[in-house]
Amino acid sequence: MGKTYLYRLRAFDAAGNSSGYATAQTSSSGFQANVVPDQDSSVVSDDQIVTLTFPAGALTQPAFCSVGISTDIIAPKDTGYFAVDGPYQIDCRDSAGNVITAFNKSLVLSAQTSAPQFKGLSKVVYFGQKDDGSWQILSILSHDKKSSTDKVDLQNHYVFTIMGQQKKSSWGWIIKLIFIIILIAIILFISRFLNQKRIKRVMEREYDEYLRKAKGL
Repeated sequence: MGKTYLYRLRAFDAAGNSSGYATAQTSSSGFQANVVPDQDSSVVSDDQIVTLTFPAGALTQPAFCSVGISTDIIAPKDTGYFAVDGPYQIDCRDSAGNVITAFNKSLVLSAQTSAPQFKGLSKVVYFGQKDDGSWQILSILSHDKKSSTDKVDLQNHYVFTIMGQQKKSSWGWIIKLIFIIILIAIILFISRFLNQKRIKRVMEREYDEYLRKAKGL
């Protein structure tokens, strides 16, 4: 339901004299749905990073839905990944203000991975939070190379986050290669040194044996 507001205003001069009242009336538009049952609807997150598509038939009634970053939810601490954006939380309410807790069809998340926060990542992974608070990896439906956009099946998750895996620096491989070469060189040097000592001992024994035979011992 919309609401009507009545205002009245009067002015005072320096001597304290007042004018008559000027009146005004305005009305709020009330509930305005941005997601409807009979057609696909899209909602963009508050930070403009992700877009949610509500397919036709996902809801049975018009609703106002929003997507924003939650300050109360901690991103998953998965080994090898770090949080890129989110966690995001979906909030949908009907005309009476009731929270919608289920969708008839899965929502589709779109994220453009060419955005600055995705630079330097070798892999982008999307996680959805279950009712018990645990996280699971979401399926990427498609990746458009031209626009660098992922489409992800949210599988009726209300909370999701975007995780990334850092690209391995080429310098890391070069350093490892140099280390291996140095290690091999050290091993070869030690092997050669020990072999020379062994040969020297053999030759010394043979010379001692020769001297004994020469003296008739």
